[in-house]
Amino acid sequence: MKQLITSPREMNIFATTTARTFLTRKTLLQPLIITLQGDLGSGKTTFAQGFLRELGVREHITSPTFLLIKEYALRHSFYHRAYHIDCYRLHAPKELPPLSFQDLFLDLHAIFLIEWPHIIEKHIPQSRVRIYFEHDTKSRRFVTMQQ
Repeated sequence: MKQLITSPREMNIFATTTARTFLTRKTLLQPLIITLQGDLGSGKTTFAQGFLRELGVREHITSPTFLLIKEYALRHSFYHRAYHIDCYRLHAPKELPPLSFQDLFLDLHAIFLIEWPHIIEKHIPQSRVRIYFEHDTKSRRFVTMQQ
């Protein structure tokens, strides 16, 4: 389903609604992995901010472009952590930090929001939600979610 988003406020509403939908599911037997794909300025970080705020994150949320990964503590009955990952600066998977990156995905109580996932595609489990962000005009975006 392709959805038209016409403002940052609408992107936040979409992100909040998406977070609520996933957090009320009864089958919480695996980490929630959401990949965010789209060009620069297409709304990926705005979505991540709205999603994480709905999870109760109150600190300032920015894209972890220079950190690669940012961890947030959550107060949810099942999900205890959220990881916001931004692979924009990576050119190849071999540039991943030596932190046993794939082991992060074994954490059943974690949510992952991954920007620029194509760079580390083979390291991400196939069981994931894919959200695609497209520019239409300067203020309009189309967002498509695949589960």
